[in-house]
Amino acid sequence: MHPFLAAVGPSFRQGYQISSLQSVDIYPLMCHLLAVPPQPNNGTMTYARCLLSAETCWGVSAMVGLVVVVLLILSSIVLFMLIRNRQSSGPRAFQRLQIDDDDDDDDPLLE
Repeated sequence: MHPFLAAVGPSFRQGYQISSLQSVDIYPLMCHLLAVPPQPNNGTMTYARCLLSAETCWGVSAMVGLVVVVLLILSSIVLFMLIRNRQSSGPRAFQRLQIDDDDDDDDPLLE
């Protein structure tokens, strides 16, 4: 037996369909809508939260995926900037060492 729920009103998303909803999840949903504290039950708002217009229904896996993608993009941007700065500096200019020929104290290495 599968429950059927059709909900219309300012609290619900317009035109949103959910693939499945447990019968025990309807009680916490109705308590939330009526602003009544629910008594202990087996239902959760996990899947019913997607029906509400003021709530988000991001799952844990979607959030983890989003965080991983953002971190990958940021790290690739930083890496690209580091590589670009390293290449733009180019080779360093060679400086010649100045040697004074006036010093007679130095012993020549080869005679």
